[in-house]
This record gives sequence, C-alpha cells and structure tokens, in this order.
Amino acid sequence: METLLSLAIPTNGIVEWVMPVLDSIFKQNIDKSLYEVIVTDNGNCKEFEKAMNELCLIHNNLVYNKTNSVLFMNQIDAFKLAKGKFIKFINHRTKLDNKALQNLIDFIKINQHKKPITFFLNSACEIEKKQEFYSEFDSYVYELKNYSSWSGGISCWKEDLNNIIDSLENKCTLFPHMNFCLYYCKDRKYLINNEKMFTEIKDTDIKKGTYDVFYAFGIEYVEIINNLFEKKLIDNITKQKVIRENELFIANLYLLYVILRKKCSYDISSYKISLSKYYDYREIKKQAFLILVSKIKAKLRIGDKV
Repeated sequence: METLLSLAIPTNGIVEWVMPVLDSIFKQNIDKSLYEVIVTDNGNCKEFEKAMNELCLIHNNLVYNKTNSVLFMNQIDAFKLAKGKFIKFINHRTKLDNKALQNLIDFIKINQHKKPITFFLNSACEIEKKQEFYSEFDSYVYELKNYSSWSGGISCWKEDLNNIIDSLENKCTLFPHMNFCLYYCKDRKYLINNEKMFTEIKDTDIKKGTYDVFYAFGIEYVEIINNLFEKKLIDNITKQKVIRENELFIANLYLLYVILRKKCSYDISSYKISLSKYYDYREIKKQAFLILVSKIKAKLRIGDKV
C-alpha cells in the first residue's frame, strides 16, 4: 500500500517532549502502511538516542536519523527523508489530538489531485471556516499574516519537495520552513486549514532554542516579507499588514524577555539593534508597556468579579 503521509519531527533530543508526541501518533490505531514518522535529531542526548532506537524496533514505520544540521535546517533534513505523498511538519513538543492522524490522511485523499499549498493554523485565529481556499497568492499571505513564521503549520506535497529545496536562498536561514508555506506556484490554489489537530506540551522557555530571537523576527522575517514585495508577489497593503502583525508579536516577546525578564534559552542580546533596523525601537517598547497595562487591568477586572 502506498505511503500517503510522512510526519516529519526534527528535534534536538528532548525526551519529555518527543516521546509523548510519538505516543500520541501511534496510539491512534491507523494502518501503519498509510503513514511514516521521521525523527531527525541534531542533539547529543544519549538517553534520547537509546529510546529512539528501541522504538524503531517496535514500529516499522518509524525512521530515526542523526544529523549535524544547525538549528532549523534540521527541518529540511526530515523532509528530505520523506517517502509519503504528503509531508506534514510536527513540532517536537506538539501532540496530535485524537483523530488528527485520520483527518490528515482524509485530507490527502481529498486533495491529492489538485494539491493545494496548505498551511495548518490549528485553530490559532478566528476564521469562520475550517478551510479557506485562495486563488491568489497575495490574498493567502494577507490572511495568513505573520503566522507564516510558525513552522508548526507547514506541509508539502512530495512532488514539490525538490523544487522548494532547490530554491532555498539562504541555507543557514532561521526560517527555512517559510520556503514551503510561501511557495509560489502560479496555477495552484492555496489553503489555510484552521481545524484543531494539535496540542502543545506546556513547559518553560528554557529548552526552546538558543538562536537570536529578536534578530530572527526583527530583521530576518521582515526581510523575507520585503523580498516577496520586491518580487511583486504581494502588494504593499499585504506587506504592511504582515509587518504590523509581526510588530505586535515582537512587542510581546520584548515584554516577556526584556521587561519582565522571563527566563529563556534564546539569545536576546541584540534586541536594541535588531528592533531598530525595520521598526521604531521606542514604539516597540511603548507597545510592550501598553500590553502589560492591558494585562494588569484584565486581572483586576477578574479579581473584582470574584
């Protein structure tokens, strides 16, 4: 039987995250010939490596591969190993909800001929329809907003994989996944799927990554969006909308990690420089304080009701 779905799980080897994610997949009692699970590991945890090798003896559709790829290029390694007709990225701390695996397989069966370029929002924002198709790339990017920065939503049809990988402009980018969700193909439709399929494992921010988070979102992400505009793939209205939404996201990061000094594994040392190239640093700071005030007022209102 043909493998329809490849679930790609790049990780740096966090046992307490990946094992529950794998358990959420295999417990769904789906024919293993229909899907495969690919785990690419660029970490150095021997406990995790041992556990994965033991699991591979149990599940014949589980592939485990060590890689030396840095940061998010691990995602590309996982996609390269895929054999399925459709590849879905799975965050290593995001469990599949019940029936999510069957829903993904059904999605492939329904869409395998037209092959829409699809982003899975996972009920992250208020869209009336669970699925919305777009004929125009610009409209798709406009509605997707800054969620395009989220790797958890990406997917890829196997037949597009080589074209997308060959088009990677920066092999060391912090956002290689955006080459998938922002893949431009003139005669194809775009789809935003907002069905709830995944649940994040709650944990601290200490294990999430060591990359320069303010450079990533303050500079590199903005340059990717600007590049779409320069290529005339999106108009100025769409560009400004995405950049404004990203500004609000950055203000939240600034509030958490700079003002409130929440512990995290990210490198935040460049925040002043990174938030001054394409944004007004003072405005980011102002927005962060407004968000803080709004949160305090909301808590006070809840206290009054109690």
